[in-house]
Amino acid sequence: MKNSWFLFLCLLFSASLAGQVKIVGVQAVLATDRDGRGMIMSAKEIQGSPYVGENWYDGSVVYSNGISAKVGMLNFDLYSNKPTFREGDGFFHFRDPVREIRYEAELNGKPKTMIFRNEYPPVGNQDKTFYYRVEEDGPKFQLLQLLEKVVYQEMVTIAVYEKKFVQQEEWYLFDAAAGKLIKLPKSKKDLAQAVNGLSPELAAYIKSKSPNPKDAESMAAMVKALNQ
Repeated sequence: MKNSWFLFLCLLFSASLAGQVKIVGVQAVLATDRDGRGMIMSAKEIQGSPYVGENWYDGSVVYSNGISAKVGMLNFDLYSNKPTFREGDGFFHFRDPVREIRYEAELNGKPKTMIFRNEYPPVGNQDKTFYYRVEEDGPKFQLLQLLEKVVYQEMVTIAVYEKKFVQQEEWYLFDAAAGKLIKLPKSKKDLAQAVNGLSPELAAYIKSKSPNPKDAESMAAMVKALNQ
């Protein structure tokens, strides 16, 4: 009985903290790289948007210390790889480290839960602070999408150039038990080799089902099955 009462007080205290979190932002400078360096030009001179979409949505954030808070007008800056919120005409990055943002958006006319999360194992040029979009979540395996926008320049007439944001993507697989994050290859053969050293159940699924790593739906189905 005492343990139940103590658990109730802990949950009540956590809920109270979540309701009292003060959202503090740092003014976002548009069109800078993910380290905040090398401003290329005014964002107004670049066609397109550095964000996931044009619309901003109410959602929630989870800070690195585990405290969560509701936030209005959320989006994600794919050029600087930072979660962003909006207040009036101002755009802000979070001052305190954020582990995850989540909001309900609309994609191709259908509702879509957008989750961006970091603190994954370093891989390639990405360290633990790098955010990935979570396509299929789960306790054992997660299918992640590295979404980013780069600035592409092309000459439209002699000595006249246009700059525009161009979206790029890559797919990754996180194995929680192995504590490893791998970039998904393009071929089925390379996929079987890429999972060497990961959980045996993953290798067994790939051997029996032969999923296509170039097909996001096939990968999502695999992750969903392995998490059951």
